[in-house]
Amino acid sequence: MNIKNRLRYFSIPACIVIFLVIFLFRMVPAGNLWRGYSVLYVPVTFSDETVVSVLESAGISGLVCASGQYMPSAMPLSTPEIAMALVNSGGDSDYISRRNLYFFDSTGTCRLYYIPEEYNGNLAQAVETLRNAGADCGTGGSASYPAVIPAAVLAVFLLFLAFSASRLVFAVPCIFPVLYSLCCPFYPAALSAILALTVVFYISNVWKRAGAAEILLARKSVHLQLLTAVLAAFSCSLSAGFMFILTLAGIAAALYACDFVQEYFYSRGSFRPVLIIPARMVSLYSGKAVIVFPAVILCAVIITAGFFLSSQGIAGVSSGSQDMLFPSAVRSGERGSLPDLDDYAEWKWETYSYPYRSLNADYDSGAEIVFPRYEVSDGRIVEKAETMRFDSEFIGDALDEIDDFAFYSIEGVMKAQGGAFRPSYSASASYRYSIFSAVMVMVSFFMLIYIYFSAIFFRQSKRK
Repeated sequence: MNIKNRLRYFSIPACIVIFLVIFLFRMVPAGNLWRGYSVLYVPVTFSDETVVSVLESAGISGLVCASGQYMPSAMPLSTPEIAMALVNSGGDSDYISRRNLYFFDSTGTCRLYYIPEEYNGNLAQAVETLRNAGADCGTGGSASYPAVIPAAVLAVFLLFLAFSASRLVFAVPCIFPVLYSLCCPFYPAALSAILALTVVFYISNVWKRAGAAEILLARKSVHLQLLTAVLAAFSCSLSAGFMFILTLAGIAAALYACDFVQEYFYSRGSFRPVLIIPARMVSLYSGKAVIVFPAVILCAVIITAGFFLSSQGIAGVSSGSQDMLFPSAVRSGERGSLPDLDDYAEWKWETYSYPYRSLNADYDSGAEIVFPRYEVSDGRIVEKAETMRFDSEFIGDALDEIDDFAFYSIEGVMKAQGGAFRPSYSASASYRYSIFSAVMVMVSFFMLIYIYFSAIFFRQSKRK
């Protein structure tokens, strides 16, 4: 069995694996860093009192900030549990100290404020006021999913599909660039996907024709398209670039799968179709370049315009939040330096049980403490055994107690995320691109312009 036949047999499993990898490792900049909240960042050198005053003057309620945090408990400060917790708090590993990390970026140069998303309109007004007052501030984590990106790529896919000479051969491999645009919805990546669709369009138009591979390999423009597409993908990020490499591998595997399936059915039939006209005499553009490519370029114009209009700035040209890492809610992962609700529940157990437990005992999950309480019954002081257990009921009560806090707490922000999550530092969700990204967007756009004029020139030269 030669190498080509081996690749055919492994092509379908490879398609499935690549599809799953792209989907599972998708990079979707949808929603906020924190569900239900936007994040305002202000340099630590700017007055905190001024920031809080401006936000309140803008009509913002429910502000969660460092200066508004207190002991996360509904118990009075005079109780033994809270009094002892105040005495013992302050170490770097203590929950109370670690929760302060939520109110600063990873470098500690900016103070963070959490604003409920229903006040986003008021927040924009407050940001403008703060900037007029000299604060180099901004918001992070307020970007929405750019639906125009996958929509434009899907439009190009449907357009090519309508004019492809071999629609099935075109449609199957193009699942991967369309999926890539959904899972990596960045503007340069969208142009990479369109360039990949264009190459597959070429392949489908000369599929199974004599000399097809030679024609495609001899076309320097095809190599240049693929190189441009790869560089544009890497201009987003390394992850986006490697995901695009996987996309190209998926396209290759899908083409092998199409060839395998076709050969299988030909071998079982009595008739095998043979395309008489060789690839060198067939248009790579299916003879419809005048119709197809103006529409493709229009989609590219929309993506290019979206890139420059939606970007809040270009890294290296203007300063901003592109280099900042903010605390954010992540659905899975290892526990890091930022505390989560599990840490809060453990802190509550330590705090509430500390006055009544032995300092030499190790209390893990499921631990039980029995201690005496005294109450007056029938005019007499009687002893009553009180039991405290660290279990799911205790944790549930701890989470419910968050709603009873007399202040807007960071625990409330964490609880609003719903379900299990692991907080970590993430870049601002607002769109910020490098100069390399801007250059590759323009190069990709003009590459599509070049393809269009090349097709027109090919058509005119063929007529002569």
